[in-house]
Amino acid sequence: MASREIEQMKEEYLALLSSGENKRRRSMWKDVARSGRDQFRPTPKNDGSWKDGCVPITADIQNPTWAKIIGFDIQEYYFNAEVYLENYLKIMIYRFKNFDDDTFLTADIPMWGTCALEGSLFGVGYYTFGDKDPWLDHTPVIRTMEDLKKAPQVDFFQSGIMPKLIETYERVRALAGEEFTVLFPEWIRSPFGIAVYIRGFEDLLVDMLVDEGFYHALMRYIVDARKDWFRGLEKYLGHAVLKANLYNDEVSCPTLSAELYRDKVFPYEQELCDFHGGLHYWHSCGDVGGLAPEIAKLSSLDLFNVGPWTSSLLAGRAFRGKTPLEICMNPQKDILEGTRESMTKRIEGILRDCREADASGIGMKISALNAYDSLDDALNNIKLWTKVAREATGYQPE
Repeated sequence: MASREIEQMKEEYLALLSSGENKRRRSMWKDVARSGRDQFRPTPKNDGSWKDGCVPITADIQNPTWAKIIGFDIQEYYFNAEVYLENYLKIMIYRFKNFDDDTFLTADIPMWGTCALEGSLFGVGYYTFGDKDPWLDHTPVIRTMEDLKKAPQVDFFQSGIMPKLIETYERVRALAGEEFTVLFPEWIRSPFGIAVYIRGFEDLLVDMLVDEGFYHALMRYIVDARKDWFRGLEKYLGHAVLKANLYNDEVSCPTLSAELYRDKVFPYEQELCDFHGGLHYWHSCGDVGGLAPEIAKLSSLDLFNVGPWTSSLLAGRAFRGKTPLEICMNPQKDILEGTRESMTKRIEGILRDCREADASGIGMKISALNAYDSLDDALNNIKLWTKVAREATGYQPE
Protein backbone atom coordinates (compact mmCIF):
# COMPACT_ATOMS: atom_id res chain seq x y z
CA MET A 1 0.00 0.00 0.00
CA ALA A 2 1.26 3.46 -0.90
CA SER A 3 2.00 5.91 1.88
CA ARG A 4 -0.41 8.69 2.72
CA GLU A 5 2.05 11.18 1.20
CA ILE A 6 2.08 9.31 -2.12
CA GLU A 7 -1.71 9.05 -2.15
CA GLN A 8 -1.98 12.81 -1.60
CA MET A 9 0.47 13.47 -4.44
CA LYS A 10 -1.47 11.15 -6.75
CA GLU A 11 -4.72 12.92 -5.94
CA GLU A 12 -3.23 16.37 -6.60
CA TYR A 13 -1.52 15.20 -9.77
CA LEU A 14 -4.70 13.65 -11.18
CA ALA A 15 -6.64 16.85 -10.46
CA LEU A 16 -4.10 18.85 -12.48
CA LEU A 17 -4.11 16.20 -15.19
CA SER A 18 -7.82 16.77 -15.83
CA SER A 19 -7.62 20.57 -15.64
CA GLY A 20 -8.34 22.95 -18.48
CA GLU A 21 -4.80 24.32 -18.27
CA ASN A 22 -3.39 20.83 -18.85
CA LYS A 23 -5.60 20.45 -21.92
CA ARG A 24 -4.31 23.78 -23.23
CA ARG A 25 -0.73 22.72 -22.73
CA ARG A 26 -1.36 19.35 -24.33
CA SER A 27 -2.90 21.05 -27.37
CA MET A 28 0.38 22.82 -28.12
CA TRP A 29 2.12 19.56 -29.00
CA LYS A 30 1.57 16.66 -31.32
CA ASP A 31 2.41 13.96 -28.78
CA VAL A 32 4.86 12.65 -26.22
CA ALA A 33 6.57 9.30 -26.68
CA ARG A 34 5.44 6.61 -24.27
CA SER A 35 8.90 5.37 -23.40
CA GLY A 36 11.17 5.23 -20.37
CA ARG A 37 13.65 8.07 -20.91
CA ASP A 38 15.50 10.71 -18.95
CA GLN A 39 13.42 13.87 -19.40
CA PHE A 40 10.06 15.11 -20.67
CA ARG A 41 10.59 15.36 -24.43
CA PRO A 42 7.30 16.00 -26.25
CA THR A 43 7.01 16.10 -30.04
CA PRO A 44 6.02 19.44 -31.61
CA LYS A 45 3.44 19.61 -34.35
CA ASN A 46 4.99 19.29 -37.78
CA ASP A 47 2.42 21.33 -39.71
CA GLY A 48 4.10 24.73 -39.82
CA SER A 49 1.81 26.16 -37.13
CA TRP A 50 4.85 27.48 -35.25
CA LYS A 51 5.15 30.19 -37.93
CA ASP A 52 1.89 31.68 -36.64
CA GLY A 53 3.28 31.92 -33.11
CA CYS A 54 2.24 28.53 -31.80
CA VAL A 55 5.73 27.59 -30.57
CA PRO A 56 5.54 25.16 -27.62
CA ILE A 57 8.10 25.60 -24.85
CA THR A 58 9.13 23.42 -21.93
CA ALA A 59 11.55 24.03 -19.06
CA ASP A 60 13.38 21.16 -17.40
CA ILE A 61 15.96 20.79 -14.65
CA GLN A 62 18.40 17.97 -13.95
CA ASN A 63 17.62 15.67 -11.04
CA PRO A 64 20.47 16.86 -8.75
CA THR A 65 18.85 20.29 -8.73
CA TRP A 66 15.36 18.88 -8.31
CA ALA A 67 16.75 17.09 -5.27
CA LYS A 68 17.69 20.48 -3.81
CA ILE A 69 14.29 22.00 -4.63
CA ILE A 70 12.11 19.12 -3.47
CA GLY A 71 14.43 17.52 -0.94
CA PHE A 72 15.41 13.92 -1.67
CA ASP A 73 18.43 11.64 -1.98
CA ILE A 74 19.43 10.94 -5.62
CA GLN A 75 20.48 7.35 -5.00
CA GLU A 76 17.22 6.64 -3.23
CA TYR A 77 15.27 8.42 -5.98
CA TYR A 78 16.51 6.05 -8.66
CA PHE A 79 16.45 2.79 -6.74
CA ASN A 80 13.80 3.15 -4.02
CA ALA A 81 10.31 2.86 -5.48
CA GLU A 82 8.56 4.86 -2.77
CA VAL A 83 11.06 7.71 -3.00
CA TYR A 84 10.90 7.71 -6.79
CA LEU A 85 7.14 7.79 -7.19
CA GLU A 86 6.52 10.38 -4.47
CA ASN A 87 9.18 12.74 -5.78
CA TYR A 88 8.46 12.25 -9.48
CA LEU A 89 4.89 13.38 -8.77
CA LYS A 90 6.18 16.29 -6.68
CA ILE A 91 8.53 17.39 -9.47
CA MET A 92 5.82 17.35 -12.12
CA ILE A 93 3.36 19.16 -9.84
CA TYR A 94 5.98 21.80 -9.02
CA ARG A 95 6.73 22.34 -12.71
CA PHE A 96 3.05 22.63 -13.55
CA LYS A 97 2.39 25.19 -10.82
CA ASN A 98 5.56 27.27 -11.07
CA PHE A 99 6.66 27.33 -14.73
CA ASP A 100 4.45 29.13 -17.23
CA ASP A 101 5.33 26.82 -20.09
CA ASP A 102 3.65 24.03 -22.06
CA THR A 103 4.80 21.03 -20.04
CA PHE A 104 1.73 18.83 -19.73
CA LEU A 105 0.86 15.93 -17.48
CA THR A 106 -0.02 12.41 -18.59
CA ALA A 107 -1.13 9.28 -16.78
CA ASP A 108 2.24 7.70 -17.60
CA ILE A 109 5.05 7.43 -15.04
CA PRO A 110 8.27 7.07 -17.07
CA MET A 111 11.23 5.52 -15.31
CA TRP A 112 14.85 5.99 -16.37
CA GLY A 113 17.61 3.52 -15.61
CA THR A 114 20.23 6.30 -15.33
CA CYS A 115 23.39 6.44 -17.42
CA ALA A 116 24.49 3.28 -15.61
CA LEU A 117 21.94 1.06 -17.37
CA GLU A 118 23.55 0.35 -20.73
CA GLY A 119 27.16 0.35 -19.59
CA SER A 120 26.43 -2.03 -16.74
CA LEU A 121 24.98 -4.57 -19.18
CA PHE A 122 28.45 -4.95 -20.66
CA GLY A 123 30.31 -5.12 -17.37
CA VAL A 124 31.24 -1.45 -17.02
CA GLY A 125 31.36 -0.45 -13.36
CA TYR A 126 29.25 2.38 -12.01
CA TYR A 127 29.01 4.54 -8.90
CA THR A 128 25.98 6.03 -7.17
CA PHE A 129 25.79 9.14 -4.99
CA GLY A 130 23.30 10.88 -2.77
CA ASP A 131 23.67 14.30 -4.37
CA LYS A 132 24.37 13.64 -8.07
CA ASP A 133 23.54 11.23 -10.87
CA PRO A 134 25.39 7.90 -11.15
CA TRP A 135 28.70 7.77 -13.01
CA LEU A 136 30.10 5.05 -15.21
CA ASP A 137 33.67 3.89 -14.71
CA HIS A 138 35.92 5.11 -17.53
CA THR A 139 37.96 1.91 -17.77
CA PRO A 140 37.29 0.08 -21.08
CA VAL A 141 36.29 -3.57 -20.83
CA ILE A 142 37.08 -4.45 -24.47
CA ARG A 143 40.73 -3.94 -25.41
CA THR A 144 41.39 -6.69 -27.95
CA MET A 145 39.57 -8.95 -30.37
CA GLU A 146 40.06 -11.76 -27.85
CA ASP A 147 38.22 -9.68 -25.24
CA LEU A 148 35.39 -9.20 -27.70
CA LYS A 149 35.21 -12.93 -28.49
CA LYS A 150 34.91 -13.69 -24.77
CA ALA A 151 32.44 -10.87 -24.07
CA PRO A 152 29.30 -12.15 -22.30
CA GLN A 153 25.86 -12.21 -23.88
CA VAL A 154 23.61 -9.47 -22.53
CA ASP A 155 20.73 -10.93 -20.50
CA PHE A 156 17.69 -8.69 -19.96
CA PHE A 157 16.87 -10.26 -16.62
CA GLN A 158 20.33 -10.74 -15.12
CA SER A 159 22.94 -8.44 -16.67
CA GLY A 160 24.31 -5.43 -14.85
CA ILE A 161 21.78 -3.23 -13.15
CA MET A 162 18.75 -5.09 -14.52
CA PRO A 163 17.69 -7.08 -11.40
CA LYS A 164 17.64 -3.84 -9.41
CA LEU A 165 15.65 -1.99 -12.10
CA ILE A 166 13.11 -4.79 -12.43
CA GLU A 167 12.59 -4.90 -8.66
CA THR A 168 12.14 -1.11 -8.49
CA TYR A 169 9.80 -1.05 -11.49
CA GLU A 170 7.53 -3.72 -10.06
CA ARG A 171 7.29 -1.91 -6.75
CA VAL A 172 6.51 1.43 -8.48
CA ARG A 173 3.74 -0.29 -10.46
CA ALA A 174 2.20 -1.59 -7.27
CA LEU A 175 2.35 1.83 -5.64
CA ALA A 176 1.06 3.75 -8.66
CA GLY A 177 -2.18 1.78 -8.89
CA GLU A 178 -4.61 1.54 -11.77
CA GLU A 179 -4.73 5.30 -12.39
CA PHE A 180 -1.20 5.31 -13.86
CA THR A 181 0.85 3.35 -16.38
CA VAL A 182 4.46 2.91 -15.31
CA LEU A 183 6.89 2.83 -18.25
CA PHE A 184 9.85 0.49 -17.87
CA PRO A 185 13.33 2.09 -18.13
CA GLU A 186 14.55 1.64 -21.69
CA TRP A 187 17.93 1.21 -23.36
CA ILE A 188 18.32 4.65 -24.93
CA ARG A 189 22.06 4.97 -25.68
CA SER A 190 23.15 4.56 -29.30
CA PRO A 191 25.44 1.76 -30.50
CA PHE A 192 28.28 4.24 -31.02
CA GLY A 193 27.82 5.56 -27.49
CA ILE A 194 27.99 2.04 -26.04
CA ALA A 195 31.12 1.40 -28.11
CA VAL A 196 32.70 4.45 -26.47
CA TYR A 197 31.77 3.08 -23.04
CA ILE A 198 33.27 -0.36 -23.50
CA ARG A 199 36.19 0.38 -25.86
CA GLY A 200 37.24 3.93 -24.96
CA PHE A 201 36.79 7.02 -27.12
CA GLU A 202 40.31 7.39 -28.51
CA ASP A 203 40.81 3.69 -29.24
CA LEU A 204 37.40 3.48 -30.91
CA LEU A 205 38.20 6.40 -33.23
CA VAL A 206 41.49 4.77 -34.16
CA ASP A 207 39.68 1.48 -34.84
CA MET A 208 37.34 3.26 -37.24
CA LEU A 209 40.32 4.34 -39.33
CA VAL A 210 42.91 1.56 -39.08
CA ASP A 211 41.15 -1.58 -37.81
CA GLU A 212 37.73 -1.60 -39.44
CA GLY A 213 37.26 -5.33 -38.89
CA PHE A 214 37.52 -4.90 -35.13
CA TYR A 215 35.31 -1.82 -35.20
CA HIS A 216 32.52 -3.51 -37.14
CA ALA A 217 32.72 -6.67 -35.02
CA LEU A 218 32.33 -4.50 -31.91
CA MET A 219 29.36 -2.64 -33.37
CA ARG A 220 27.74 -5.92 -34.47
CA TYR A 221 28.08 -7.26 -30.94
CA ILE A 222 26.44 -4.14 -29.50
CA VAL A 223 23.59 -3.95 -32.01
CA ASP A 224 22.75 -7.63 -31.61
CA ALA A 225 22.87 -7.23 -27.82
CA ARG A 226 20.44 -4.33 -28.01
CA LYS A 227 18.02 -6.36 -30.13
CA ASP A 228 18.20 -9.25 -27.66
CA TRP A 229 17.61 -6.84 -24.75
CA PHE A 230 14.47 -5.43 -26.35
CA ARG A 231 13.22 -8.93 -27.10
CA GLY A 232 13.69 -9.63 -23.40
CA LEU A 233 11.79 -6.45 -22.55
CA GLU A 234 8.89 -7.49 -24.76
CA LYS A 235 8.85 -10.95 -23.17
CA TYR A 236 8.84 -9.40 -19.71
CA LEU A 237 6.12 -6.85 -20.47
CA GLY A 238 4.02 -9.25 -22.52
CA HIS A 239 3.57 -6.89 -25.46
CA ALA A 240 5.47 -5.38 -28.36
CA VAL A 241 7.63 -2.30 -27.78
CA LEU A 242 7.20 0.02 -30.74
CA LYS A 243 9.85 2.58 -31.67
CA ALA A 244 12.80 3.54 -29.51
CA ASN A 245 15.34 6.29 -28.84
CA LEU A 246 18.95 6.95 -29.86
CA TYR A 247 20.87 9.13 -27.42
CA ASN A 248 24.05 9.98 -29.25
CA ASP A 249 26.03 12.57 -27.26
CA GLU A 250 29.27 10.95 -28.41
CA VAL A 251 28.39 11.78 -32.04
CA SER A 252 29.44 15.32 -32.95
CA CYS A 253 31.66 17.44 -35.19
CA PRO A 254 34.60 17.59 -35.57
CA THR A 255 35.06 14.25 -33.77
CA LEU A 256 33.21 12.53 -36.62
CA SER A 257 33.10 13.76 -40.18
CA ALA A 258 29.94 13.44 -42.23
CA GLU A 259 31.64 10.63 -44.17
CA LEU A 260 32.59 8.68 -41.05
CA TYR A 261 29.08 9.02 -39.66
CA ARG A 262 27.51 8.05 -43.00
CA ASP A 263 29.67 5.01 -43.60
CA LYS A 264 30.35 3.63 -40.11
CA VAL A 265 27.63 4.84 -37.73
CA PHE A 266 24.48 5.48 -39.75
CA PRO A 267 24.08 1.90 -41.10
CA TYR A 268 23.74 0.52 -37.57
CA GLU A 269 21.28 3.25 -36.61
CA GLN A 270 19.15 2.54 -39.68
CA GLU A 271 19.26 -1.16 -38.83
CA LEU A 272 17.86 -0.38 -35.39
CA CYS A 273 15.33 2.01 -36.91
CA ASP A 274 14.07 -0.92 -39.00
CA PHE A 275 14.16 -3.29 -36.03
CA HIS A 276 12.17 -0.96 -33.77
CA GLY A 277 9.67 0.05 -36.45
CA GLY A 278 10.97 3.63 -36.30
CA LEU A 279 12.67 5.94 -33.83
CA HIS A 280 11.02 8.31 -31.38
CA TYR A 281 14.02 10.55 -30.90
CA TRP A 282 17.61 11.19 -32.03
CA HIS A 283 19.69 13.19 -29.55
CA SER A 284 23.14 14.69 -29.29
CA CYS A 285 24.18 17.61 -27.11
CA GLY A 286 27.17 18.10 -29.42
CA ASP A 287 27.44 19.98 -32.71
CA VAL A 288 25.79 17.82 -35.37
CA GLY A 289 24.88 20.55 -37.86
CA GLY A 290 27.31 19.13 -40.40
CA LEU A 291 25.91 15.62 -39.89
CA ALA A 292 22.23 16.58 -40.03
CA PRO A 293 21.74 15.83 -43.76
CA GLU A 294 22.99 12.28 -43.15
CA ILE A 295 20.99 11.77 -39.94
CA ALA A 296 17.89 12.98 -41.80
CA LYS A 297 18.18 9.92 -44.06
CA LEU A 298 16.85 7.73 -41.24
CA SER A 299 13.66 6.28 -42.63
CA SER A 300 11.42 7.03 -39.64
CA LEU A 301 12.19 9.63 -36.97
CA ASP A 302 9.62 11.49 -34.86
CA LEU A 303 11.83 14.13 -33.19
CA PHE A 304 15.34 15.51 -33.77
CA ASN A 305 17.27 17.19 -30.98
CA VAL A 306 19.00 20.47 -31.82
CA GLY A 307 21.48 20.90 -29.00
CA PRO A 308 23.03 24.21 -27.89
CA TRP A 309 25.92 23.91 -30.37
CA THR A 310 23.93 22.72 -33.39
CA SER A 311 22.71 25.24 -35.97
CA SER A 312 18.92 25.55 -36.10
CA LEU A 313 19.33 26.70 -39.70
CA LEU A 314 21.23 23.58 -40.77
CA ALA A 315 18.93 21.27 -38.82
CA GLY A 316 15.82 22.98 -40.17
CA ARG A 317 17.03 22.58 -43.74
CA ALA A 318 17.98 18.94 -43.27
CA PHE A 319 14.68 17.90 -41.66
CA ARG A 320 12.31 20.21 -43.56
CA GLY A 321 9.09 18.43 -44.39
CA LYS A 322 10.12 15.37 -42.42
CA THR A 323 10.83 15.73 -38.70
CA PRO A 324 10.14 18.47 -36.11
CA LEU A 325 12.95 19.94 -34.05
CA GLU A 326 13.51 20.05 -30.30
CA ILE A 327 15.69 23.16 -29.95
CA CYS A 328 17.54 23.27 -26.63
CA MET A 329 18.99 26.30 -24.94
CA ASN A 330 22.53 26.41 -23.61
CA PRO A 331 21.78 25.98 -19.88
CA GLN A 332 24.76 28.02 -18.73
CA LYS A 333 25.02 30.81 -21.30
CA ASP A 334 21.36 31.21 -22.26
CA ILE A 335 19.71 30.63 -18.87
CA LEU A 336 21.97 30.82 -15.80
CA GLU A 337 23.97 33.73 -17.25
CA GLY A 338 21.14 35.05 -19.42
CA THR A 339 19.49 38.44 -19.32
CA ARG A 340 16.21 39.56 -20.85
CA GLU A 341 18.17 41.08 -23.73
CA SER A 342 20.38 38.06 -24.41
CA MET A 343 17.45 35.65 -24.11
CA THR A 344 15.41 37.72 -26.57
CA LYS A 345 18.31 37.85 -29.02
CA ARG A 346 18.85 34.09 -28.79
CA ILE A 347 15.19 33.18 -29.33
CA GLU A 348 14.70 35.67 -32.14
CA GLY A 349 17.79 34.24 -33.80
CA ILE A 350 16.35 30.71 -33.60
CA LEU A 351 13.04 31.85 -35.05
CA ARG A 352 14.82 33.70 -37.85
CA ASP A 353 16.93 30.64 -38.73
CA CYS A 354 13.91 28.35 -38.69
CA ARG A 355 11.96 30.67 -40.97
CA GLU A 356 14.87 30.83 -43.39
CA ALA A 357 15.13 27.03 -43.32
CA ASP A 358 11.34 26.71 -43.68
CA ALA A 359 11.38 24.25 -40.78
CA SER A 360 8.23 22.16 -40.51
CA GLY A 361 7.91 22.06 -36.75
CA ILE A 362 9.80 23.36 -33.74
CA GLY A 363 9.62 23.43 -29.98
CA MET A 364 12.04 25.12 -27.58
CA LYS A 365 13.38 23.64 -24.38
CA ILE A 366 15.50 24.38 -21.35
CA SER A 367 17.43 21.17 -20.84
CA ALA A 368 20.39 19.78 -18.88
CA LEU A 369 20.24 22.60 -16.35
CA ASN A 370 21.77 22.35 -12.89
CA ALA A 371 21.97 25.21 -10.39
CA TYR A 372 25.58 25.20 -9.24
CA ASP A 373 25.43 28.53 -7.40
CA SER A 374 22.20 30.29 -6.40
CA LEU A 375 19.11 28.11 -6.66
CA ASP A 376 16.82 31.16 -6.45
CA ASP A 377 18.65 32.89 -9.30
CA ALA A 378 18.37 29.79 -11.46
CA LEU A 379 14.63 29.48 -10.85
CA ASN A 380 14.08 33.18 -11.50
CA ASN A 381 15.97 32.95 -14.80
CA ILE A 382 13.94 29.93 -15.88
CA LYS A 383 10.77 31.92 -15.26
CA LEU A 384 12.23 34.91 -17.09
CA TRP A 385 13.04 32.71 -20.09
CA THR A 386 9.47 31.45 -20.34
CA LYS A 387 8.21 35.05 -20.36
CA VAL A 388 10.73 36.10 -22.99
CA ALA A 389 9.91 33.08 -25.13
CA ARG A 390 6.22 33.95 -25.02
CA GLU A 391 6.93 37.54 -25.97
CA ALA A 392 9.33 36.63 -28.79
CA THR A 393 6.99 34.08 -30.35
CA GLY A 394 3.89 36.20 -29.88
CA TYR A 395 1.87 33.46 -28.17
CA GLN A 396 -0.01 34.30 -24.98
CA PRO A 397 -2.09 31.56 -23.30
CA GLU A 398 -5.71 32.57 -22.71
